Amino acid sequence: MIPKGINTNETIYMIRHAEAHPSSTWDDGNLVGAGQWRALDLPHALRGKISPTRVYSIDPAQVYPGAYITPGDSDWSYVRPSLTVASYAIANNLPYHLVSDFEIFAKDSPKLTSDLFFFNPKFSNQTVLLAWEHEHIPPTIRALLASYFPAPKVPPVPDWPFSDFDTIWTVTLDAKGNLTVTNALCEGIDSAKLPVTVPHF
Repeated sequence: MIPKGINTNETIYMIRHAEAHPSSTWDDGNLVGAGQWRALDLPHALRGKISPTRVYSIDPAQVYPGAYITPGDSDWSYVRPSLTVASYAIANNLPYHLVSDFEIFAKDSPKLTSDLFFFNPKFSNQTVLLAWEHEHIPPTIRALLASYFPAPKVPPVPDWPFSDFDTIWTVTLDAKGNLTVTNALCEGIDSAKLPVTVPHF
């Protein structure tokens, strides 16, 4: 059933932050060199594929728990989603917003994310590019689906593979609030071909 209060005529393109892990056990909330190149290439890679009216990402002031192999205090500013889409917003002269209403790593973050973007009338009739944390995108979709289906019948949502920085998840609400979710679209940027060294400005 179409849930009460759902937005209409809305499309959100959900992308993962760019490359950020020099190894699977290291994390500092930032991008590595390859990720910086992906972020710079994003305006070119997405040209003709999507046409958002605004851009959103996690507020980089949010604290991330950092590398679990690092002893002591290893909390970091979670800057990589915002760095990933900043160049796209600038290149396309689009409004760029930071989500600071809640902590992305809060326990109820998926439900809060779903409520913010799909049950908030300011997003009706909008097309949004959203840079998010990849492990939080499928749970957000599950939270959205749970508003359409009774608990035992919520369709399964695949996890986002750790090595996949290219996929785009597209969430569409039509004029009546009918929901379509697909992950068939890709940025088209090959991680293996991105330079390892950081760009020089």
